[in-house]
Amino acid sequence: MRKFVTYEEFNKLVNDVNVLKEEYLVRGYIDVSFNQFEKFEYLRYLYNIFRLAKRRIYLFDNEINLDVIYLLKNIPGDVQVTVFTNNEDISLKLVSLFLMKYSNVNLAFRKNNINEKYIVIDYGEDTERIINSKTIVSFDEEYQVLMEYHDKDNYRLLFKDSLLSPIYVLKEKRLS
Repeated sequence: MRKFVTYEEFNKLVNDVNVLKEEYLVRGYIDVSFNQFEKFEYLRYLYNIFRLAKRRIYLFDNEINLDVIYLLKNIPGDVQVTVFTNNEDISLKLVSLFLMKYSNVNLAFRKNNINEKYIVIDYGEDTERIINSKTIVSFDEEYQVLMEYHDKDNYRLLFKDSLLSPIYVLKEKRLS
């Protein structure tokens, strides 16, 4: 006889998985994936990664959107946040409104020389963490995968050119 899982049992299982993902983060082990239906959980996990920062956050992402930038709203002002991107779809007006509302956020933009997505927490510090964010498509399902790298020296070379890139000036979008 087949046993069906109740709604409450299913919700408890989903909650247990989310608790385990967050425990991995706290213990310093990041290797998690989220399917396309877990966008909220993915964003919450990113937010928890950002909260680990003591001095700086570097986001290397050519597809960055305001959902991710909005996660920075509670980052203390003494944490410097730099977004490395070539995404010209980021609206100057929306970012300006964000910074007016959340003036505590120390946010800058720079040109990006890397094609992959990385989150770097406390670059060059003892607490440094380097996380790669990938989108993987498998059997018509899309997954967001976050994986931490411990071989930091190789990745520092990858970031070197972007760190020297000029400040990125957001342009006013004109509707035609």
